[in-house]
Amino acid sequence: MSPAAVSLHIKTLEEDFGERLFDRSVRPPVLTETGRQTLARARRVLDAWDRLGDHNPTEVNGLLELGAVATSIPGLLAEALAGLRQRRPQLRVRLSTAYSEELEERVIRGTLDAALMMRPQALPLGLVFVPIVAEPFHVVAPKDAAAMTDAALLTSLPYIRFRRQAWITGLIEAELAARRIRVEPAMEIDSLGGVLALVEAGLGVSVLPCSQLRTAAPEEIKRLPFGDPPLRRELGLLHRPDHPRAPQLDELIAALRAIVPADNAGSASEQRQPDRMNEGQNERQAEQERQIHAQHEPL
Repeated sequence: MSPAAVSLHIKTLEEDFGERLFDRSVRPPVLTETGRQTLARARRVLDAWDRLGDHNPTEVNGLLELGAVATSIPGLLAEALAGLRQRRPQLRVRLSTAYSEELEERVIRGTLDAALMMRPQALPLGLVFVPIVAEPFHVVAPKDAAAMTDAALLTSLPYIRFRRQAWITGLIEAELAARRIRVEPAMEIDSLGGVLALVEAGLGVSVLPCSQLRTAAPEEIKRLPFGDPPLRRELGLLHRPDHPRAPQLDELIAALRAIVPADNAGSASEQRQPDRMNEGQNERQAEQERQIHAQHEPL
């Protein structure tokens, strides 16, 4: 269907409902609250239609649109999806990758059912974040680096920064500022794998999540925990609590948690992160859920 035909159909729907489904004051247009509720109701109808021929009405099936940060795939998401396929062969998952900030926007727009990503600094209204894993950061440096502490490593070599707009960079730099560690940025790279390759080549030092070090040869780099206890990033599933595919999401969450060791399970109350990442998080989430349940269905 052409873009013009899609626009015409949307305009017709808006006239029928007497409500705007898209906010066109921004580019690209995003769903309004009415649009998001309409999309959720339409998905429930389609899910019910898909289940009409099911011989087992309790079977979890259908299609789940999932986004994820790329670093979550090795060692976590890949294994979880394999287990999910074995347990629920009728459930299909369509996966795409992006940065956390992009995934959040796609969940808000409704183009993704859920996203495995970093915890947002401020939880968007109408969404919930289910913690899965708290992943520690490590300072990584060339193998022949002489410094013996994380702070000394960071200040003794050129610093290789991951893209500054990324949430992970903000988390790391907030910790650097809190500990008054002054680094000398020499390069800025748009790939965590690229950052690691530059460190392995002896060109500088950086801070990376431990999942990114899975493929690093121990003899090629020096690595130390970033802090004591180490700073961690919390990965979890961002979605709507009233999502029509809640049974599918529950299955995915169970599959993810089955992969995570107990000592790495995500919990904002148990893992150390900068205060700005967690302040008021539980209160906001509770208030958002109350608002969602208080809303009336649109006519």
